[in-house]
Amino acid sequence: MTKAISATKVDTSNPTNSLQPNKGKTAHASTTAPTSDAAVPGKVKRTSHRKRAEQLISSQLSKQDRLITLMSHTKGTTIDELMTATGWQAHSIRGVISGVLRKRLGLNVVLEAHEGGASRYRILKSAQI
Repeated sequence: MTKAISATKVDTSNPTNSLQPNKGKTAHASTTAPTSDAAVPGKVKRTSHRKRAEQLISSQLSKQDRLITLMSHTKGTTIDELMTATGWQAHSIRGVISGVLRKRLGLNVVLEAHEGGASRYRILKSAQI
């Protein structure tokens, strides 16, 4: 059984029919002003772990450095936050933690299971061993 392949025919007789983007159209800007929690007196703006992971994406750090940075915080990080920061799947992150961070770099990575929430990965300092 063979499948028929259809080709799109391009009209070359009209020079305006090309693959160039439309030059006259612009994106519409939002008309509403963004709200900020910093404007409220007495309110301290905190960044969540997920926001911190998303901020690391835009930085120039390597993905391995992003993992180390997130896991170096005192509360550690979840596998979901590591997935957000790197774009990797969970099994890839666990492989890097086991093979690179623990074995090659000799970092003391621990997995702490919490009763009410997700497990958190954390890098212990050498004095905490």
